[in-house]
Amino acid sequence: MAFFWDSPIFLKEIAPEDGHFKIHMWPKPASNVDRKTIFQLSSCFIQGGKISKISTQLNLPIETVQRFIAANIATNNLSKINIWDKHFNPPEMPQVTEEAGLIKSFFGQLRKKLGI
Repeated sequence: MAFFWDSPIFLKEIAPEDGHFKIHMWPKPASNVDRKTIFQLSSCFIQGGKISKISTQLNLPIETVQRFIAANIATNNLSKINIWDKHFNPPEMPQVTEEAGLIKSFFGQLRKKLGI
């Protein structure tokens, strides 16, 4: 038996990929099933966030994030927020440029030659 929240059409309607949401309180999962995922999603959406951005950041299927949003809507633990409201910002990954790699390589070779 399929439930309405298993419907991709329902999920897209209630929690669109470009939707911005914020949860009010941290959920308290009763079982250990998916506990880590629930807490990861909660830590993002407690700050407010965009579904697609959080899905990408956590490397989770968009449907998983949409189900999380749908469950929080059902428990009245969620608000839709404006795009300009404060949102979750993922930490930026430092990017090693080619120039930085060359400098690192140069100093590595210099240390090797000097024996330090």
